[in-house]
Amino acid sequence: MTFVSKEDLKELPFLKAEMIHVSPYILHEPHLAARMHQNEGVPLGALEKTELAAVCAAFISGDRGLNTYPSVDPVLLRSAMAELFCVPVDCVEPTSGSSQGISLVAQACFGSGKVISVVDPSFSLYGSVCALYGARFLPISLNPETFEYDLGAVHSCLETDVIVICNPNNPTGSVLPLSDIEEIVSSTKALVVVDEAYIEFCPQISSAVALVSTYKNILVLRTLSKAWGLAGLRLGAMVAHPDLIRIFNALKAPYSVAALSEHLGVYVLQNWKKKCAQKIIHTLGEQQKIFNALSTLPRIKMCPSHANFVCFVHPKSYELANELKLRHNILMRVYAKSDEHNHPLFGMARASVWSDEVNEVFLKTAAEILTGRINDVTKR
Repeated sequence: MTFVSKEDLKELPFLKAEMIHVSPYILHEPHLAARMHQNEGVPLGALEKTELAAVCAAFISGDRGLNTYPSVDPVLLRSAMAELFCVPVDCVEPTSGSSQGISLVAQACFGSGKVISVVDPSFSLYGSVCALYGARFLPISLNPETFEYDLGAVHSCLETDVIVICNPNNPTGSVLPLSDIEEIVSSTKALVVVDEAYIEFCPQISSAVALVSTYKNILVLRTLSKAWGLAGLRLGAMVAHPDLIRIFNALKAPYSVAALSEHLGVYVLQNWKKKCAQKIIHTLGEQQKIFNALSTLPRIKMCPSHANFVCFVHPKSYELANELKLRHNILMRVYAKSDEHNHPLFGMARASVWSDEVNEVFLKTAAEILTGRINDVTKR
């Protein structure tokens, strides 16, 4: 859906021409649906909810509650994140989710004449902000057979202005080792943005935060939305050389991180490290169970995911998504319309780990639909 038309630009001449490429980010979701389509962390348990509710109540009833602005400089949150990432505090800039970090990169680096290389397929926001700021979007193709990274394709983009690598990648889950990341960073003058939203689920690779004190052209994006299960708080971080952090700090709108989010974020980072580690182990176990079960189904092509989701290609992905939604109120992401047979992502789907009960329903329904034992619910 196009948000701004050519007619709008004529009637509203103060809008810049790039606005015609902007579309709203809209998700139509049934009430209380199981959100396997969003790649969030698994739902919090009852004890975790009770614990955080008490922390919220204590903050709200304090002397500086909801009536005051957040900290201009969230020092405590910055320090807790620096400890988590094992970097100096001046290498960290807290953000309102990693999405704000992407927007800040766009403000600083995207524009007319700039070329932005982004792994494709990947997080759709990168393409959107390229269009908004008038930058050229240059896709970096994955290996079409394995969906793994093609280092040759990445190295062919070293002369561009910004190179974006999601590691692990969303939606395919493919990864690059730290040695390959450093080779790319050291071989280019471009800003290399390494989006590590899912890296906690991939302990076999080292974080690129290890490079930020050495190189000024790398920026690592992190978030508490996935492994920590706190997407609702909108907390993320930009991790980079202090010289780069100062620039993004100057661009960031004041009071970007809500006071309650900052307070909860500090609490969780200081007290939930063990809980987070246990949650990651459980999530990876469920992810592997789903991956293994789907792998046995006919005509399916699995992506080698290293995250909290599975990604696969099957001609009946659309029927599965429809059945899950209508019969079980479970949402699954599909990447093209069912009638777009020539679309490069035709049949590609992604589902993130949710509760154990929902995961079981997902697998049972997938076995029924993808093997043809149950027809599309709309045909019954």
